[in-house]
Amino acid sequence: MDAFTETYRKKKNAEGIELGITRIGVHSGNAIVGNFGGDLFFDYTAARLEGANKFLGTRICVSENVTEQIPEFTGRPVGRLILKGKTDGLTVYEPQSVDQAQSPATNSYREAFAKLEAGDPGASQAFAALVGQYGEDPLATFHLKRLLAGDKGVEIAFSEK
Repeated sequence: MDAFTETYRKKKNAEGIELGITRIGVHSGNAIVGNFGGDLFFDYTAARLEGANKFLGTRICVSENVTEQIPEFTGRPVGRLILKGKTDGLTVYEPQSVDQAQSPATNSYREAFAKLEAGDPGASQAFAALVGQYGEDPLATFHLKRLLAGDKGVEIAFSEK
């Protein structure tokens, strides 16, 4: 789906029709469809993951519920997201091709993320080095900005805004 939308977007943009990127959220689990007595019964986790992409700098976010069902899943950790309207965190990953997942840039990202997860004060420096060495990486930049603003750890709360 992502490959198709990217190809289509580039084709249309070349034709002078400006289309933005498509963001995707993937989650699995029980779902209640329809209104059965109020807003308390609605669960739009995949839609909330899709929306989180804009802030994270990613195009695709996949919940751990999904990655656990895919033995050959390749990707990098994003963090533990507390999505709008939720109290429990959801561990999320950004899928990558096998080549991307094995790249030096992703290896550096994983090392920086491990420091972030462990509460290591060297996480800021690791993300700064990653961004400096490999150029624009929106997710690494997102984490670096969080750290520079005083945030810690891998839990990321999305407010009601």
